[in-house]
Formats: sequence, structure tokens, C-alpha cells
Amino acid sequence: MATLSRRKLGETRYFWGLMELERQKALQANWDHFAYLLSAFLSAGRSVTFAVQNEDPDRYAALWTPWLAAQSAEDQALFKFMNRQRREEVHVAGAAFSRETGTIPVADVFIAGATASGAARPPFGYVDDYPVTIEIGTIKPQFEIAGRTVDAVPACRRYVDLLAEFLDRFER
Repeated sequence: MATLSRRKLGETRYFWGLMELERQKALQANWDHFAYLLSAFLSAGRSVTFAVQNEDPDRYAALWTPWLAAQSAEDQALFKFMNRQRREEVHVAGAAFSRETGTIPVADVFIAGATASGAARPPFGYVDDYPVTIEIGTIKPQFEIAGRTVDAVPACRRYVDLLAEFLDRFER
């Protein structure tokens, strides 16, 4: 049977996957659903290190600080940000993310008589065909981490990967 920390890591991955799916739902993506998933993700992610601390406090104390110090400044900032996000989500006013929208290209088609800008041309006197990209709208949640705006879902994925890396080291 998996340890509690492994189960919590699996739970964190699960919620990350659902956030990724929510983000990819064209036209049907829902900001509230994304926020609910982010809340669950943040709680599950923080539970990984809490579980590790509970499983072997002395080993955790010996490994955590040196491991974190060896990470890049960007990854250290990510850990600090995710911990702050969880505190905000659980104890204050909710996690912070910007609600940008974007588009997903779904098809490139060639339309006879179209201009490069996509405007229709009269059907006479023109033989050029121009590609037109058909796009659908989607959500693009973003975080502000250490003064940089980053796409939230890949940042969450990086956090999962770092948690897994630490847990692998802890279990060796």
C-alpha cells in the first residue's frame, strides 16, 4: 500500500490533470470550476510535505532545507508562491490568479477569394487563396510569481514534478 505522502502526490497530480482539462475546454471552460480545482490542488500539494514530515520528522528535517536550497531561484520562488497561495485560499480570500482568455487554433482552411486579413473579396478578378485559422476561445489562468507572469497550469505541473522529486529523494 502506498504511503500517505505518495497518495497525496497522486491526489495533487489528479487535480492538476483536471485543471489542464478545464483549461482546454473550448467555449465551455468555467472560471469557477478552475478555481475549485486550484483550491483542491493547493491543499493536496501542501499535504505532500505535511505527510512526509509526519512519516519521518527527523529525515524530513535533514533533507528538506538542503534540497530546497539546491533548487533554482525560480523553483524556490514557485514553492514559496504555492505555499502562500494555499494559505490565501484556505485562510484569507482565495488563491490569486489572473483570468485571461485565449484561443486554440483548431483548423487552417484555405478560402478562395479571401484576403490575407480574412476579409471577403469579390469573387471576380482574384485567384489567390489565403489560409484562415479557425480558433475557439478558452481560459488562460496566470500567476504572478516573483514579478513574472506565468501560465498557471504549467507552473502547477512544475510544482507537482518538484514534489515528486523530493519524495523520491526522501524514500531512497
